Amino acid sequence: MLTKDLLRVSRRGGGYSPQFADASHEELAASVLGCYQGHVGEPRERLQAALTELERESDDFKLVRGFAKLLDRDAAWEVQSPVDPGGARRAAFAAGEVVGVVTAAERRQALDRAADRLDATPEAVEQSLYADLDRREILAAVDPRWDPAELVARYNLSLAQTALFDATEVRLRSSDPRSLVSAVKRLGLMYEVYSGETGDGHSNEGASGSEGAGAGNRRDWELVVTG
Repeated sequence: MLTKDLLRVSRRGGGYSPQFADASHEELAASVLGCYQGHVGEPRERLQAALTELERESDDFKLVRGFAKLLDRDAAWEVQSPVDPGGARRAAFAAGEVVGVVTAAERRQALDRAADRLDATPEAVEQSLYADLDRREILAAVDPRWDPAELVARYNLSLAQTALFDATEVRLRSSDPRSLVSAVKRLGLMYEVYSGETGDGHSNEGASGSEGAGAGNRRDWELVVTG
């Protein structure tokens, strides 16, 4: 699923239609894939800057973010620093209280004291201070499960899941509802089946459960999932 802020739907005419991606978006999907693969070994903030540039060039920034959301699940992020960030902060802040940091020279003096305490260099302490922030995390590896076409298909599935998450009722129409009824029953959902015209031109509405779903020559069956 995607997060709700990435949901792309049209509410035109009082409707609610997910805006699915298609083959024309495979090039954009490939670009997002390339961003991840090209930023292995770099901090998250640089990858995000590249993705932001793609958003500016794209017709729909939510589509870029949706592709990235899916790919990020296949990314491995690491905190890389010469000194434990938490320990570096504690030592630096303690030294800062002793020195009384106001000027750049006093800041350097505090870093020197912290480095002595941690048996490290001042540069290592400074580099480690905030290395565990999300934007400083390093992309250690990325192993995408999908090529661009598959990423588009996965995005569409995730978009549909997100759009349906808050649904209180789902209506599905089919000329052969047997497979739909079987799937709904396997999931233990409550449902009703309504039919359109029968073979003799009469309406046959309100059939519940799966009874009658294949009888006669009915068409335009509607299955309503209610809970």
